[in-house]
Amino acid sequence: MFDALGYSTNRGPMREVAMRLVERGAIRERESIGPTEILASVIAESGLPRETKCAMARRFGLDPDRFRHSSSLEKLEDPWDFSVRPGNRPEVRLVAGAVLIHRIANCDLMGTLLEKLQETGASTIRLEQLLTVRGGGRSFLGRARAADMIVNVILPAVAAEGIRARDSGLLLAALRCYRCYPSLSSNRVIAEFSRRFAGGATISGAFRQQGAIEMMQRTGRG
Repeated sequence: MFDALGYSTNRGPMREVAMRLVERGAIRERESIGPTEILASVIAESGLPRETKCAMARRFGLDPDRFRHSSSLEKLEDPWDFSVRPGNRPEVRLVAGAVLIHRIANCDLMGTLLEKLQETGASTIRLEQLLTVRGGGRSFLGRARAADMIVNVILPAVAAEGIRARDSGLLLAALRCYRCYPSLSSNRVIAEFSRRFAGGATISGAFRQQGAIEMMQRTGRG
C-alpha cells in the first residue's frame, strides 16, 4: 500500500519506509496503537530532512525535539522527490500511510475490505471510501489514488490469497470486481494505445486500461 501511495518517483522511498516500520515492529495488526504513536513512528523512519520532520511534528501536535537529531542510519537508499505537485508530496503521502496503518491495526481495515468486496453488487465507491484520508479540510488520500490502490494492490493480493487458500469464492469476488471496475485516471501510455489501435476511442474500465498498458509494455511501446 505504501508503494502505491508514492508518486512514481517516490515509490522506492515509500517502500523502504514501510519495510523499516515492519522490521522494527511499528506495525502490529490487531494491537491497540494510538494514531499519534503511529505517526511518530512513520516520521521517525521517513528519512525526511530534519526541518521537514519537525514541521510535520508541530503540525500534528508532536514534540519536534524528538526528530531534531538525525543520523546516517536514517538516510534512505532512494532519495525523496519533492518536485511533485503538493497533493503528492512525501509528507502528505506519509500521513495517509500512517492513517492506513492505524485502520489496519485498530479498525480491521482488511477484514472490512474483504467483506465489502464479497458483497454482491457492492459499490466500488464504498471500497474507495475505506481508504480515503481527509482531515483539517485537506485530502491526504483522495478517491483517485484509493482506486489505484484497490486495483493495483488490494485486488491482486485478494486474488493471490484466494488461489493460495483454494477459496474460489474469494478469487471470484476479486476477479468480478476487477472486471467491472470503473476507469482509473488515464495516462500517456493508454492515450498512445488509443491513438494507435483504437482510432482515438476512449479506453473504458480499469480492466481494459490495464490491458492496454500491458500490451504496450509487452510490445516495447510503453
